[in-house]
Amino acid sequence: MAIPRVPGFRRGAATSSKELLFATTAAACHPEPGTRVSQLVERAADSVIRDLPALAAAHRVDGCVHAVLEQTGGAAAEVLQRLAAARRQAATHHLLVRDVLARVAPVLDGAGIPWLVFKGPVLSSSVYCDPGMRRYSDLDVLVPPERFADAVAAMERAGFENPITSWAPQAYFRAGAIAFDVGGISVDLHWHVVYKYQDRRWHHIDPEQLFARRRTIEVGGRVCSTFDDVDTVFHLALHAAREGCEHLVWLKDIELAIATGQPDLDELVRRSREARCAPAIGIALARSKWALGTDVPDDIVAALVGRVWPRIVRAVASFDDVGSTRRRSSPGAWITRQTRMSLPRTAIWAARRVSDHHAERRVDRVLRHGFDPHTCTPAELARNEADRVTFFAFVRDWRSELTTNSG
Repeated sequence: MAIPRVPGFRRGAATSSKELLFATTAAACHPEPGTRVSQLVERAADSVIRDLPALAAAHRVDGCVHAVLEQTGGAAAEVLQRLAAARRQAATHHLLVRDVLARVAPVLDGAGIPWLVFKGPVLSSSVYCDPGMRRYSDLDVLVPPERFADAVAAMERAGFENPITSWAPQAYFRAGAIAFDVGGISVDLHWHVVYKYQDRRWHHIDPEQLFARRRTIEVGGRVCSTFDDVDTVFHLALHAAREGCEHLVWLKDIELAIATGQPDLDELVRRSREARCAPAIGIALARSKWALGTDVPDDIVAALVGRVWPRIVRAVASFDDVGSTRRRSSPGAWITRQTRMSLPRTAIWAARRVSDHHAERRVDRVLRHGFDPHTCTPAELARNEADRVTFFAFVRDWRSELTTNSG
């Protein structure tokens, strides 16, 4: 996803804006922001300061920037007010998600289904200084693959709305999650942490191992299970790399997860290699280190991705404009997403993406036009029900994916 247009942003101010944005984000949730942010604010032109709230919103770090500028001072009251409003909105949303979690948890517990929560609520509760500093939208819940159909049925029996009308896209992508609408909040019920089979087939991620290594934390006063410290960094880095590391919030997630959790990075290397996604995780850690000073030894990055590829990615990413008005992804984001196990595997991946393109366009048309069960023919209804059965059959047979394309 390309970074949204920043109103009034000029390429001439790119260096100053980028430096100030990165410095304030890096300083968030640390005891002493230091003098660097104050110096940058003093030197920055008024136009750069005025652009900062929009730039922070584009990277989803409004709360981080506000917390630091509020502490260091020097920013205009109008700028602080805009950042504070975004921070309050994020904190309010976290409270709403907490209430939704209190409605979803008894449903899964009542059905005897193990579950864990990850991403936004966990980061807001246990990684960031306060909930307003981490903006997110969905509640992500993971259940074991073999209990996924039971979990979906339990959610439907509880009256939670499942907006899926056409099951053909779910079957095609072998979707790793289904979204439910609970009180206006999207609850993404996962059986896997990677959504598309077309992406999962390159990895060897076993959801059962994530459950076996889980730990407990408190989210809004409720004790919940989540990934252990190593798996937390593993998932954050993999997600950031697959999205091209385009949003600074994803790099901040990695930085704080390492700073607060103190994970065993050697174990992270081992798990990343075992899951066949070490290079992607290595690039995400490297980009977090370059941008925010994340405490990751160079030897860890080299063990994950080598020493040459990070230099190439850094050289390309140096041309990225954080206030870009492009519709397409930046060069740094594009090359980050392409990182695979090796150059031959990257070439194979590119060829398969070309072959998948037309099929995915047909699926996109189905999603775009929708599926009205009230006007379709009996044959279409039967086909749709068959697609639903096929989808859940794919989930039950998920272990076959662990041996697909394992070479």
